[in-house]
Amino acid sequence: MVTSSKEHSARRTAAIRAGWNDAAWGRPRRELRGDPTEQLAAAYEYGYQGGLVARGHRKIAHAVATPPGQDLLQGQADPA
Repeated sequence: MVTSSKEHSARRTAAIRAGWNDAAWGRPRRELRGDPTEQLAAAYEYGYQGGLVARGHRKIAHAVATPPGQDLLQGQADPA
C-alpha cells in the first residue's frame, strides 16, 4: 500500500498520541496489528514511554501539593 507523506505523518502522530494517552491515564498497552513495517507500533511505544514520564511527573506534583494527612488516608483515590 502506498500512502502519501501527509497521511503517514497523520497516522504516526495518532499512534504517538494514543500511546501517550494510554500510559498517562493508566490504561493497558494496545496491540497494533496490520502494520507490515512496524513503524506505527514503534511510534505508539514512543508515545507510551512519554506518557509514563508525564504520569510520574503528575504523581510527584500531586504528592507535593497534597497536605499531610489527606489523600489516601481519607479514602480519596490516587489520581494516577
